[in-house]
Amino acid sequence: MTATSTIYELETRDQKINQVKVFTDRAEVRRHVKVALKAGVNEVILKNLSSKLISGSMRVEGRGNATIHDVVVKNVASLKQESDSPKLAIIRATLQEEKARLQNIEDRGSVVQKSIENLDKVFGQVGGGLVNPPKEGGVSLNEGTLTSLKNFFDFYGTNSENYREKLRTIEVEHRQQQEKVKKLNKKYIKFKITFI
Repeated sequence: MTATSTIYELETRDQKINQVKVFTDRAEVRRHVKVALKAGVNEVILKNLSSKLISGSMRVEGRGNATIHDVVVKNVASLKQESDSPKLAIIRATLQEEKARLQNIEDRGSVVQKSIENLDKVFGQVGGGLVNPPKEGGVSLNEGTLTSLKNFFDFYGTNSENYREKLRTIEVEHRQQQEKVKKLNKKYIKFKITFI
């Protein structure tokens, strides 16, 4: 008859660090893991060990009336959400939201830029028709034509100014959002490196 084992799953980052020794080529980190073992077979699993753990360097010591039979280190792939600390997960989620906002601003800027280009293109075509009239009929400048041109120039002036003002506003917003994403990315990388 085999005994069922009691399994304890613990997050490495939640375990108290007793001592850190830094050498020129590595560091030794000692953690204190306290587990109240039950009679019989117990299995203690430390999740999310450092990815920089040197193979074969893990040592386990125990105190009390228990015998350590085996120490196994496994590299099991995990999703970033599973291995991130809660604070890192919050920073990552915020970074993704801010990147999405940046993309939205870039999209709005692109639409306004295309509107300006198309408005300028139409303006150029209207002006070109007057300077180089078609060979078949020519252009007669009467009061109706001049009124239409004046209305179009007013339309162009107003809309061109509005679009350019929108674009300037979007460019400022874009620079601010880029800076926000850049700072958040630095914070994310710094925090991630700290806890590798």
